[in-house]
Amino acid sequence: MRKAFENKELFGSVTKGQQMVPLSKPRAHSVAAEHPTTTQQWKQQRDHRSKRSLLCHGNPSKCAVEAAWALWFVVWSGIMTVIMATNLGGIWGDVELMLLGVGLGVATFLVPMCCKRVVIDNVLPIIFGVRLSVSERQYALQHFTADLWTMTVGVTTLSFGLNWLMTPYFYDVLHMRYGFHVSWTYDRTPLFLYWITIAYFSSYSVLGAMLYRWAAWCQPEEDEEKEETRKKDQSVSSKSSVTNTTTTTTHHRLLPWYHPKAFVVRIFASFLLAFLETLLMANPLIDHLFCYDDYILTITFGSACYGVLPWYHPKAFVVRIFASFLLAFLETLLMANPLIDHLFCYDDYILTITFGSACYGVSFVFAMWSWTSSVPEEVDVRGCGGVAATKEGAGILRSASGGGAWHSFMCSVAATILTTLCLVWIRAHVAPLVTTVVDNSPAYGGCLLLSSAASR
Repeated sequence: MRKAFENKELFGSVTKGQQMVPLSKPRAHSVAAEHPTTTQQWKQQRDHRSKRSLLCHGNPSKCAVEAAWALWFVVWSGIMTVIMATNLGGIWGDVELMLLGVGLGVATFLVPMCCKRVVIDNVLPIIFGVRLSVSERQYALQHFTADLWTMTVGVTTLSFGLNWLMTPYFYDVLHMRYGFHVSWTYDRTPLFLYWITIAYFSSYSVLGAMLYRWAAWCQPEEDEEKEETRKKDQSVSSKSSVTNTTTTTTHHRLLPWYHPKAFVVRIFASFLLAFLETLLMANPLIDHLFCYDDYILTITFGSACYGVLPWYHPKAFVVRIFASFLLAFLETLLMANPLIDHLFCYDDYILTITFGSACYGVSFVFAMWSWTSSVPEEVDVRGCGGVAATKEGAGILRSASGGGAWHSFMCSVAATILTTLCLVWIRAHVAPLVTTVVDNSPAYGGCLLLSSAASR
């Protein structure tokens, strides 16, 4: 009975001051109800959790990975703040900065791996208000590594791929400048920044997902639904031998991705996150190390290009393909914008928005595949905690925990290779179509020169 109460208290179906109703059904049925068997049932029970816990993913293992990355964001951002504030970034050379970049990139995977039990047992309940049952905790521990690996490979693919692919855009369109004293560069970009971007992208992905979930959770129940629920509760209460105290419980529900309100929320959350990220990077306090010649163009047009990326929604396979090509089309449409043709233009506009967006779409399919490929979603976890264990349930669990990590590894590696090939082909055959004009920016000549002159 105590375990049943704890599990119900987790999802908010029993509030303070409400008395327990004696179990009138067989014990086997109550145990099965206490321990959800699939991710879908977790998501259904999560609909009744507190607002704070709605930030997390419905899958316990992915929820733990996101919580670990959210905690890691505080650590690495603090390290970077100290380095920028003390001007160590301007003093260090190739070796020191490369060690910093590789250290932060590798730690994005190693730190959560070393702290997974702390995250599951302490961070989730204390910070996010999520208390996992015995079965859910065991499931999270068994699948944490596979999900962490998949998500790390996804952000690493995007970090290296977009750093390399978007170099002409950042340097020739936004006129980005670096003040680091480094010689280890590739196509004008310092190599250590490829690694640091892994930590950045891990935080952006988690914060963006949490921001969207927090904004999209609502209470959309209609009046007739509330009335029906109230009558059903009264009927159950009248049949029970114990009188229950009537309390009001808030039932949150995540709107489906295709709902108009959810779509608007996704757009708002994406552009808000992109704007804040661009505003942080185009910060006058660090313009001696990192700056843009045209500040207004960067925080407006640059934020718009960044804001398109989080629109992707990895639902079904068909939706995944459609979303990837739609994302690529919108991105290409922004890049081939007549309003900025004095900075960035294409010789053949129609060819660019058709052929170019198709090429980008293919690369996004593979890149997002590496992000979303993981252990099977519909997994029976009744054998995890020794509760209501069956041969079928235990067999499915062993198959998922044993083959899931290998499946995740192979999908991630394959997606990474295919994404790299697509990006190489795009850079070789699509990029030459662009004609870039780089002399019309109002402050062209170097924001680094202006900032150094002002400091004197």
